[in-house]
Amino acid sequence: MDIPEADQQPLFTRRTSFGFRVNQLGRMLSRELAARIATHGVVPGQFAVLLALYDHDPQSVTELAMASAIEHPTVSRTLGRMERDGLIRRSPDPDDLRSRLVSLTDRGRSLEAQLKAAASSVNTEFLAPLSPGERIALLALLDRVIDARGTRLTQEQSDRPPRTS
Repeated sequence: MDIPEADQQPLFTRRTSFGFRVNQLGRMLSRELAARIATHGVVPGQFAVLLALYDHDPQSVTELAMASAIEHPTVSRTLGRMERDGLIRRSPDPDDLRSRLVSLTDRGRSLEAQLKAAASSVNTEFLAPLSPGERIALLALLDRVIDARGTRLTQEQSDRPPRTS
């Protein structure tokens, strides 16, 4: 691929479009992940919520929306399906009676190892053409772009202690 010099305006094509290429890769990753986790009765949107709950259980719907980077209304609909499928349960928040806490059921918790293994294998396969150093560099560069846009999940979100209820 021809990469223009730093001071040149790149020719805009699908091949040179960062957005197009990242979106293309994201769709490919999503399709592969969907195929691997479907055997467990989970779809990618549910997987994002489950990952957030595996980190911190329970959480409010608002916390889950932030942690999974999914809009609140979409998370609410996803939770309805997850509750129907026996993956989560909702209960009143003792600290805020207007809010509900979402927690994993035994079934939801029992899928953690298999779901994470499926996602890990997808990541490994997609990154296989890269050397270990290139993998680290790619993730660092993506973090830098995401950080510059101000929408990266913060370390505080991923490291916050679980609720005590």
